[in-house]
Amino acid sequence: MNNGNINNLCSIMIPTYNRPQYLKRVLNYYNECVENFKIFIADSSEESIKKQNKQIIESFSKMNILYLDHYQPENNDYLCVMHKILDMMDHIKDKYCVYCADDDFVTPNGITQSVSFLEKNPDFSVALGKSISFMIVDNQFYWKHSAQLKSIIDSDPKDRMFSIISNPAAYPAPTGGINKTEMLKMFWKETIKYVNDGRFGELMMYPLSLAYGKMKYLDNVFFSAREMSQDSVGNAMCRFSDFITDGSFDNRYSEVKEGLAIHLTKNSKIDIDEAKYVIERGLKEFFKIAEHGQLIPKLNRILINMKLPNKIDGVVRTPYRLVSRLKAGDSLEGYDINRCFHDNFGDFYKIKKWVMNDIK
Repeated sequence: MNNGNINNLCSIMIPTYNRPQYLKRVLNYYNECVENFKIFIADSSEESIKKQNKQIIESFSKMNILYLDHYQPENNDYLCVMHKILDMMDHIKDKYCVYCADDDFVTPNGITQSVSFLEKNPDFSVALGKSISFMIVDNQFYWKHSAQLKSIIDSDPKDRMFSIISNPAAYPAPTGGINKTEMLKMFWKETIKYVNDGRFGELMMYPLSLAYGKMKYLDNVFFSAREMSQDSVGNAMCRFSDFITDGSFDNRYSEVKEGLAIHLTKNSKIDIDEAKYVIERGLKEFFKIAEHGQLIPKLNRILINMKLPNKIDGVVRTPYRLVSRLKAGDSLEGYDINRCFHDNFGDFYKIKKWVMNDIK
């Protein structure tokens, strides 16, 4: 299958909100790439920012972009974001699609390789490759690999769902991989039936896809890059500890368990009670592993006791995350890029170029 055919099979979804500099950066990257994927941009920015975004998009006249701007400002409201993305997917006619936040990069080679695999393996519901996170500190580009994932290829949906639910490290990066468009749309619709926040939304979304197919991790393919910054969507989301504090955790937990169990019974030879038992066992493992031996949960408890306003609380937490990641990260000095990215290091350098160009 040649790249031209794949261009007609997969669309890129870019939601954006009040960050024109990031939108311009990611479009510069895709404009430089040979592949001309269809790009859908869903813009819920303030009106003044939408004007800037329109001018940016008009400057990329040769790219295949559909710009959707009929959304109200979301103010980081999870349900507003979800409905915006669902509306965007209603415009997509391609068989596959991939989510790419405006501060992310999903590589054309990653898309091509993932789509090619899914076309040959219809029993898989999602495919993706290696992901990195990066940050700019004192005008230096630092990066590190995200968690090393493993393919989940069990034949029984029960085993696949338990594999991902029980292990926080098994969850893909927010880009989430290449999915069949109609299937991903169904996953998002089902998720917002049961949850109204991003944290539990992620906890439900990825296992849901494993109820309907296997997951392929292409360990020799550089798939995506994500910036770690104070204004990232992840930092704006409430944490599990916040839900414990406000007393809503148990209800949110029960809703996710119910939703996942219903879909598991549809695809596996077990009844609802056994499905709930499988999900419950997996979620208990998830939270035990997520909390064990980590400094950030301990910091969470200290900050909860301090009862800081949310904005100040987030400002305190973010530098801690950045510093801890930075210590584990790598600069390009003396590093074997070929070993890390195989034949994909060209995409790495393109991403680095546009990120660094953005701060000049």
